[in-house]
Amino acid sequence: MIQKKRYKSIRATRQPSGKCRDEEGIALVMTMLLGATLLAGVSALMVRQLTARKLVASESYRQLAETAANNGLNQILSELNHDSTDQYRGYLLGLSNIEDTSDSQKNFLWQQINTETSPIFHEICTDTSKGLPDHPGGTNKSWPTDALEEQTLQGTNSIRDDGKEELHSYYRLRSYKNPPKSDQLDNGEAKFIIEGMVKRKGMAEGQYLARARLERSLKVEAAVLKKRADDWAVLFAHDYQLGKTTINGNGLITWAVQEGNAEAISKDCKTRNLVARISNKPNSQLQKKVWPVTNQTLYSDSTKTLFELKGNVDRRSANSQKRIWRIDDKNSWPGGIDYRQSVCYDARGVIWVGKYFKICERLDDGLSPTVNNKTIKASYNYPYIESDIVLTQDEFCPNKIGDCHIYIEHLNLTKTNLYVENDKRPVVLHLVTPKEGQADQRGSKGLFNLSSNALLCGVNQGKKTCNQKPERLIIVSDHDLKSPNKDTSCSSKSYPLKIAGSSLPHAFLMLRKGSVELTANTSLNGAIWSHNICANNNDLRVTIPSKFMEKMNEMWDWKNKNFAGLGRSVSRAIRGSGYDTFQRF
Repeated sequence: MIQKKRYKSIRATRQPSGKCRDEEGIALVMTMLLGATLLAGVSALMVRQLTARKLVASESYRQLAETAANNGLNQILSELNHDSTDQYRGYLLGLSNIEDTSDSQKNFLWQQINTETSPIFHEICTDTSKGLPDHPGGTNKSWPTDALEEQTLQGTNSIRDDGKEELHSYYRLRSYKNPPKSDQLDNGEAKFIIEGMVKRKGMAEGQYLARARLERSLKVEAAVLKKRADDWAVLFAHDYQLGKTTINGNGLITWAVQEGNAEAISKDCKTRNLVARISNKPNSQLQKKVWPVTNQTLYSDSTKTLFELKGNVDRRSANSQKRIWRIDDKNSWPGGIDYRQSVCYDARGVIWVGKYFKICERLDDGLSPTVNNKTIKASYNYPYIESDIVLTQDEFCPNKIGDCHIYIEHLNLTKTNLYVENDKRPVVLHLVTPKEGQADQRGSKGLFNLSSNALLCGVNQGKKTCNQKPERLIIVSDHDLKSPNKDTSCSSKSYPLKIAGSSLPHAFLMLRKGSVELTANTSLNGAIWSHNICANNNDLRVTIPSKFMEKMNEMWDWKNKNFAGLGRSVSRAIRGSGYDTFQRF
């Protein structure tokens, strides 16, 4: 009995109650929910990691595309700025290269070079025979508008080793806008747009992992290089009427032409026909010397102060107005044709003989001239029969450094030697033309003439032998300051400087709106820059001293006067002042 009851008691304790079963069910559900939650979390984390990885990869591709665009621009600039003369293509910087499908003649102009529709450059006879660089992709592609692959490190075929197909980056020029036209070569701000691309090997044409567009403004600097003597203009004019012309030495005959005539002139480049356009006696020597341009002129602001250092002006005293000189030996005493026609006849404050002197001066006040006794004593020996006139450094800009500017309103020498002392400082002779309504005044008619038997040259102090330094004797015309808009030509000259023989053996002439006229066969050591050069069927022989234009550049500090030079220029693209702009695709 006792054993039976014990068995029932033990069995009863082993049977779970209903409450326990409920709790176990709840625990099971909670465990399953927790597992599901963990599974969802892990899945979300995995998705997030995969998404992040994809975004990082995408961002990495975009960065690679931006780098490709930046590197591509540098590669293009290295071709355009090439130092080698044989590989120089900087002239392309003067020509826009923009896609224009609506007009085939304006579509990617760089590709049209050396074709029937070849564009005309501002320097019309620019040598483009080398064409564009070869494209690595073959002759059916054009540099740099078709995609160019960036070079990888030696021994690798991919820019990234990620276990996938080879990864490559590319660049191409989308557009280039050249600087606006100016009167100082092709200087100004230009705009490049370069596209960088990233793709894997095997991707279809036009399919990329990432693209980026770089827009950058760069400054284009064009200049005639100081040490390239062959590139400088030793003759420069808008209107030429030359006879037999000989250039001894390095330099060009630069011809400023109207843009409307550029196309016709371009067909005659480096031929006898081009020389015949400016000379009635063309010769083969000049075929490579004539350099027609449409973007150079003597009227630019930089040429106004081209020959100014300290700006020392010839004066009677430190506080007086500038002096203006008249020099004429045709009617002067003794031996003159008609004393009463002397340009010094109305000189004030002198005895009668002073009225017939070869040289007199006046202040820039409109009054009659006077004879300066100090100048006369320095220029003549009593009894005033010596033929030489000397403009001494003690009288003209005394104790001044830098430069000396002397103003002459009448110059007519038939047999007189006029020496200008210029060894201590260079001298600039200004040919002063009359103001409107004053050309009828005696000695103010704008006559400037040096006959074959006359001589004007620079000398060292106390000497009467030409020092053969044309960079120290400059002759300029002030005519353009009074009549800036008046057009002149060899058929309608205004106040020309007439020279003949060896009357002006060593000098640099710059008549911005004036004319240089030959009255006989003429020779000159130096250079002539003038609006018109008119030979009147006479021969012209110009000899250029060694390193002449380099000396001119250094002596007159052209580098700091924003003067790019005249002649054949070299263009370079350098860093601009704007910010880079990137656009991603």
